[in-house]
Amino acid sequence: MGFFYASKNRDTLNGKPFAPESITGRIMVNPHYSNITVPSGVKVIVDSGAFQLKFMKDRPDPSVSFGMQMAMERKIALRSGYPFRFEAVVIFDMLAGVDEAIVDGVRVKKRGTEETARYAIEETLKSAVYYDKHRCAFDGKIVFVAQGVTPDQYVGECVLPLMDIMRSDDWFAFGGFCIIGKNRSLKPVFVETFRKALPVLKIKGVKRLHLLGVTVSDMVEFAFKEARKEGFEISTDSSSIEVNSVLGKVWDEETKKFVKVYGKEDKKVNYHPRDLAYVNTTKYDKWVNTL
Repeated sequence: MGFFYASKNRDTLNGKPFAPESITGRIMVNPHYSNITVPSGVKVIVDSGAFQLKFMKDRPDPSVSFGMQMAMERKIALRSGYPFRFEAVVIFDMLAGVDEAIVDGVRVKKRGTEETARYAIEETLKSAVYYDKHRCAFDGKIVFVAQGVTPDQYVGECVLPLMDIMRSDDWFAFGGFCIIGKNRSLKPVFVETFRKALPVLKIKGVKRLHLLGVTVSDMVEFAFKEARKEGFEISTDSSSIEVNSVLGKVWDEETKKFVKVYGKEDKKVNYHPRDLAYVNTTKYDKWVNTL
């Protein structure tokens, strides 16, 4: 069985209470959006917030991201009224140079080269060491993230070094592929990277995998089936369900794609984004659970 973590950045969506966790039982949260409540029993992964960094010239130290994550855990506990704890904490990986380029200090979506990805890998590994040293500060699992442009670089320069830092009960996440829906030429790269990484992870004894921000159906189906065949648990997350719902798109269960059904004039007249988000989340979560 696979798991889907719906994104949650707020307690309301277009004026209505928003609780995707009531459907999935699992959510992905972000330290940049900490004003949320979480019911007891919900499994929560906290992202590092790296994706939200607009200006990348002065990348913060991993301690900054870690501090924000721990502060968010305490804040959710206070807002929710019980001793809340994250299920897992994602390390502060670096995307710039991998699936983003820096133009005048601002990130733009553009696949990098092995050369531009090298610094991102160095920073990601630096973050991995920091989180490993501070694992006693929280109860949840650490989600170690890999980066890289080519399959060989991804595994050789990032996955293998991570194996010297990780423990077998840590989680491993495939980073750098969240733009695969827009850049479909990355699909063969993802497939080869995934297949090359699995044997390394299996030797280490890693049992839990995660796809960061990947919801493209054929790639999710491929990864989930490959992982299960090798005895791994696997999950994915995305904010695309919420975003597409706001835009009036509906998850089609036959094509496994979002289809535009409503226009701007229909918003809050023929559909409400929150209600449609619930419908789409239910459909997507049901599909993922069958993989």
